[in-house]
Amino acid sequence: MLVSQRCQSILIAGCLTPFLWMTADSARAADPRPMLILDTPAATAYVVDTNDPSRFATAKFVGAAALRKGTFRQVYRTPASIYYQVTIADGAGHLLSQVAEFSLTGAPPTFPAKVGTLPVSNSAASLSVTCSGNYIVVCGDGPTPVSVVNAATGEEVSTLALPNSVSTVVCPLDDVTVLAVEKDTFGTGLGVRRLTISNEGQLTDTTEFLSLPGIQAVTGVPGTGFGVALNRTPMTDYATSFTLAGMTSNGNVPLTGETADSLHFSCGGTSLIVRSNITGAPIDAASIVEVFGFDANLGTITSPASLSFTVGAAPTFSLPGESHVAATSDATLIAATETNAVKLYSSADGSFVREFAPPSLSAGDLSFLSCCQFISVNPPLDEQLIDGPDVNNDMAIDTEIPVHGANPSSYTFRMNLNIPSPVPAFVVEQVGATWDVVSATADVPDDKVILFPGFLGALLKMPTYIIWIPSDNNGSLTFVIRTRRNFFPRSYQPNAAGTVSQTVGAKVFNVFKQPVVDPLGNPVVGAAYDVTGVAAP
Repeated sequence: MLVSQRCQSILIAGCLTPFLWMTADSARAADPRPMLILDTPAATAYVVDTNDPSRFATAKFVGAAALRKGTFRQVYRTPASIYYQVTIADGAGHLLSQVAEFSLTGAPPTFPAKVGTLPVSNSAASLSVTCSGNYIVVCGDGPTPVSVVNAATGEEVSTLALPNSVSTVVCPLDDVTVLAVEKDTFGTGLGVRRLTISNEGQLTDTTEFLSLPGIQAVTGVPGTGFGVALNRTPMTDYATSFTLAGMTSNGNVPLTGETADSLHFSCGGTSLIVRSNITGAPIDAASIVEVFGFDANLGTITSPASLSFTVGAAPTFSLPGESHVAATSDATLIAATETNAVKLYSSADGSFVREFAPPSLSAGDLSFLSCCQFISVNPPLDEQLIDGPDVNNDMAIDTEIPVHGANPSSYTFRMNLNIPSPVPAFVVEQVGATWDVVSATADVPDDKVILFPGFLGALLKMPTYIIWIPSDNNGSLTFVIRTRRNFFPRSYQPNAAGTVSQTVGAKVFNVFKQPVVDPLGNPVVGAAYDVTGVAAP
């Protein structure tokens, strides 16, 4: 456990103020092994710690048509928590995006349901994220183009129309390849097409297409130049291997079950997990999970399966692209969705280990962190607006507030700092004069947080400065602001229509009051946020 003690001086309004910095020892639980579960018909998402399924966070997306496909990645971590960016296709032309927080101190995880929607040029039925995390690739249900969304800005940067409708898109781990499963007008799978994506997010059709009638699902094999697809035939279902370059078949193996449902590769690329339904006697409405080996040099699937075991039936309400089987990153546990539970089994012998079964669960899609999404670049300073009013119930934080409103408007911000520097740093954020800072709380108790000029700001109609001194150049701070009250007339600011500054963008300084810069030499700053004051109805 790291304990640091240091003294720094900060010049505030002409005064030299000393502070003593110490980090507190705190007991921490093991890193969570998160699992994302979408309850499709209930439009509810769960982020669950498979180490302890009693630790889970829930977000219900009120107003969403359904939750069609989801993915998530670790975006940053602090000494107290790990944060995961969750992105979900809602089947109505929008992506839903939110951050889930898993505490490392044993506190319950959090997953706020307040979301921002990112519109795309299709129905957003399925999605995948590039390995770098820079782009989200999205497809719809019908003859609509495939979209690419910049994950940082939320803007659709390109689209590409293909010869047939696309039911599923998959991004293998090379940051270049995109696989698109095409279907006919009746929804029957035709095959898989290879696209490429540029550094700028532009999609290109290579025209390379592997015909696989009855294709159900596809994935890339980690660390190789191969892919594997599930395809159905009238007599037998198969797992088919193919090369990414050229899209040529590399052999297949028959599956024991009928109507192949889902597939998943271990992060080492050596184990292929397939789930198929069992429809005949003596086991009715059940599934079989088979684990095959994979030869990364030859690109071939090793048959027969090294492990097979029976699980319950997959959810009856199923959508194209949904996954009902997945494995933890270390491949020790296999998760399988059933009608009212997600059960975890040992990958060694198929024995039941534990389950996640909250009331009224009707799970659809299931996923773990992608094999390439464990290494994340923590921004030196990440500042986000995470909560605020939503009067019109559109699942987006309102950016307009009434002038001389009868009620206050409150917003919650969160800053995360990660400065790999031996020189102590501190953060200063300016909150506009229209606002009072209701609270400012650091995750680490020994961090220093000062409001200047504090309560005098309201009396003097001045902005408030939040001065945050983290104990070791990293950590997180959450602060809440609320519109100030006018004493005459008795209403809440703003007092005039137009742009109202919430925050100007936090700045980071060292003990010499010089701006801290990132490795590229740019000053480390946070995001600035504004709202618009409009006449009250």
